Amino acid sequence: MKNIRLHHPFSNNMTAVSNYFIDYYMPQANGEYVKLYLCLLRQVADRDCISLESIADLFDYTEKDVRRGLQYWADQGLLDLDFDQNGDISDLVFLEARKPQALKKTAAASSKEMAVCGSAKAAAVSRAKTDAEKPDARTIPPKSELSRERMVLLQEQKDIRQLLFIAESYLGKTLSPGEITSLLYYYDTLHFGTDLIEYLLEYCISRGSKSFHYIDRVALGWAEEGISTVAQAKERQAKYSQKYYTVLNAFGIRGRGPGKSEIEMIDHWFDDLHFTSDIILEACSRTIAQTQRPNFPYANKILESWHRNGIHHLSDIQTLDKEHQTKSQASAKRGTAKAAGNKFNNFSQRDYDFEQLETLLNQ
Repeated sequence: MKNIRLHHPFSNNMTAVSNYFIDYYMPQANGEYVKLYLCLLRQVADRDCISLESIADLFDYTEKDVRRGLQYWADQGLLDLDFDQNGDISDLVFLEARKPQALKKTAAASSKEMAVCGSAKAAAVSRAKTDAEKPDARTIPPKSELSRERMVLLQEQKDIRQLLFIAESYLGKTLSPGEITSLLYYYDTLHFGTDLIEYLLEYCISRGSKSFHYIDRVALGWAEEGISTVAQAKERQAKYSQKYYTVLNAFGIRGRGPGKSEIEMIDHWFDDLHFTSDIILEACSRTIAQTQRPNFPYANKILESWHRNGIHHLSDIQTLDKEHQTKSQASAKRGTAKAAGNKFNNFSQRDYDFEQLETLLNQ
């Protein structure tokens, strides 16, 4: 996992939080984003780099959650994110927190300079130049934007009262104020219908979680994907099931869903390497044949090796196998000839195919 270099102007023996951050940015931000920002401030005091995976593990987030949070603070103008040629975050720079109005006044003067400093700074300038009360189109509005008056008004609606009753039935408990806020946020801010929210609860509970921390993450993910109906959510779930469970079945794994690291690896095979199911299943089959057990890292090495060799179809794999076989036979003949020409070679030798072994180790 690639590390992200951290840069900060403060001394390493303290964790400094700007009063402007506390006064102007923290009240409007999602609580998970605040935790992420403070965690990074603390981490930079002890180290100069960190990985998305380690941050995600610390808070039980997904790496997508972490990227979303980092982009939120970049859009707010508090972070500057630099990306490598693969689109991965390579550098994270903490920027000075200012009053939002001050950002708005200085944005026009600095826009030309900021335009060449990466997508994060450009997004911050664009946001500062617009109405301060208007959320960025790429940013999901935080729960704090739902006023108390609006919450009371919503709870007077018949469909909302019915939704809250159904939620309590699904969860088997009385909803807390924070959980009610979440449900109203899905309805009023994310514009989910009550039927979609009901399906959201069913979906999360079916996956073994009644935690609103998890439900929030799923809801935000759906909102970012543009899901607004139950039909779209079910279509997404069908694709999810087909994609991940096809691989689990190929490995002989039954009775559970994929783990986080398994999901990331399967996504890598489909989305980054752009392999079709038949090629991935072939890699799984070879993994079982070679290791006698499900082994995701081993299958990953096979697929990355095929990707480097330009494999696009099953027939390409057969061609590659024949090339390896030809090379192996030629190598074996050279080894036999060399052994026969050595007059001191008066003992029996094992005929190892070193090139084939090297190929297996590199897969």
